[in-house]
Amino acid sequence: SEVALAQLPTGRIVALTRTVRSPHNWQTWSDDNGRTWRQACYGTFAITGGPIMVGTASGYLAVVGREGGLTLHTSVDGGLNWDAGTVLDPDPWCNPAMIESEPDVLLIFNHAPAPDLRSPGMPKLFRMRMTDKGPIPLFP
Repeated sequence: SEVALAQLPTGRIVALTRTVRSPHNWQTWSDDNGRTWRQACYGTFAITGGPIMVGTASGYLAVVGREGGLTLHTSVDGGLNWDAGTVLDPDPWCNPAMIESEPDVLLIFNHAPAPDLRSPGMPKLFRMRMTDKGPIPLFP
């Protein structure tokens, strides 16, 4: 019911979705600009909360959403394998947005409501550099 898509510099389009009754994400990809798609298969995690996926300039894939809090999963091989995930924020609310602000640097924004659901919420911004060894947090 929630789909995240990204296109890599190679042209590959990767799609992740999680149906209501599925314990994991389903994944598929297309190597011909979406004309044909590989048969969907189980992914290795179950990310929800309106996940957002980005393909970076160097070909990294990153998907952020809710999974034990705001969690970032990355792939260095076009979506064939994914890391175990990096919890950016343990807050269970997840309303993410993510862009590549410069080559291989992601800005990840999340706005969670206040615990009492009445006070103004606290927006949070994360800056992450994508590397072959995984994402590295960057601080101002």
